[in-house]
Amino acid sequence: QESVLLRLRSCIPAVMTMVKSRCFAPTLAMTVCLFASESLATITQFKEMGEYYFATLGNANPDGTGHTGCEDTTAKEVPNPWKLVPWADHTQAKELVKDSAFDTVGFVLANGGVVIGKGAESHPDSEEKEWTNGKTQENANAIVVEETNKFKVKNNAGFEWCPARILIHVKKTDWSTPAPTSSATTAATTTTKASNSTQMAIVSKGRHAVFGWSTAIMLFMVWASAP
Repeated sequence: QESVLLRLRSCIPAVMTMVKSRCFAPTLAMTVCLFASESLATITQFKEMGEYYFATLGNANPDGTGHTGCEDTTAKEVPNPWKLVPWADHTQAKELVKDSAFDTVGFVLANGGVVIGKGAESHPDSEEKEWTNGKTQENANAIVVEETNKFKVKNNAGFEWCPARILIHVKKTDWSTPAPTSSATTAATTTTKASNSTQMAIVSKGRHAVFGWSTAIMLFMVWASAP
């Protein structure tokens, strides 16, 4: 719900300008603005290591034990203040993913390099493709960049890197909203902000918020355009 409200808040200035001109375009403007923000990644699942929180751009579960997940369909924008993990930090990334599968095999860093993680241990094609936990390839060129700050895994003829996910991180001191809570049972601990059912509830509430705001805007427009 919070992310929906933040998107609504960012759309309000343009809408207010249209309302003052007594134009009925605000509803369309609001809708376009909201949908344009859908490509912004929302991070609710992450893993703690050292001074950073780590996540994937597709918000995969760090404890997911699958090996088929791939973030190659829709390019997503990295949410501020998160950043793509640079290759300079690939050693830490390798340490992170050796015990956390994130429901995938490979992890793509900012330069397109790939680090193979725990998922390789259970993937049936690992031997054939020479995937081993901890293996790295700096020149993999496994990332697609769209509109400067939108990214996805490269997965087309000649560059088939699935299953893989894009790894991002943020300094703990830079990310205070939402306030993360985590257990400290290991040096690298997993934090999940919400269960699946809770996340579904948030999505439902977010949709209600959109419809509620749209109704309010329509009523306000009618009032503003009255003689």
